[in-house]
Amino acid sequence: MSITLSKESIYIVLGGGVLETGDLPDYVISRLDLVSTIASKNDLIITSSSFSLNLPPKRDGQGYPIFECVEMAKNLKERDLENVICEGWSHDTIGSAIFCRMILDNLFDEMKTLNVVTSDFHFLRTKEIFNWAFEELRPKKFKLNFHNVKSSRNHKNTIKDRLIQEEQSINSFRKNFKHIKTISSALRYLLLNHDNYNTSFSSKNRDFTNNPMY
Repeated sequence: MSITLSKESIYIVLGGGVLETGDLPDYVISRLDLVSTIASKNDLIITSSSFSLNLPPKRDGQGYPIFECVEMAKNLKERDLENVICEGWSHDTIGSAIFCRMILDNLFDEMKTLNVVTSDFHFLRTKEIFNWAFEELRPKKFKLNFHNVKSSRNHKNTIKDRLIQEEQSINSFRKNFKHIKTISSALRYLLLNHDNYNTSFSSKNRDFTNNPMY
């Protein structure tokens, strides 16, 4: 099936975990709600994230890991949004940015504007990392718009802790990735040096008490 795209109609929706029940949390549903109101049927949407490695992945009734990107894509397709691509390699924001860039580099040769959708508490980290991945890394052929969804009052007590973690993650990104200038070098560094993607990803090697995400 060929994909028909209108001008500047590409969306990236970032994942944000899965509940113990296997359902998407309300703040991720809010991101999907936003996309469903602003995207048209033929727009291209990438749902991004496999699952976090900060906790063991949630599993379905048959014991298979639940992929956030797949659950988000199912939700969007139920809303009659047809052109949804699942980016199922990433475990964090830096992975989402690099792998989405890799996908879009291979889909488009011309300059494109992308719309990145996340939540308010995740906005600053998302903006810094995605601006770097899409507008600073060579070759340069993307422009970005950002859309952030306001968090529910139900999360008021956890937002402060989340923002502390976000700041730690931004600092880790600046220390480890900000100096890189090309997308190929960024992908190589991610796969060889980031503990979510190299041989340190196994649970016995992970220290969850000190695990800044970037």
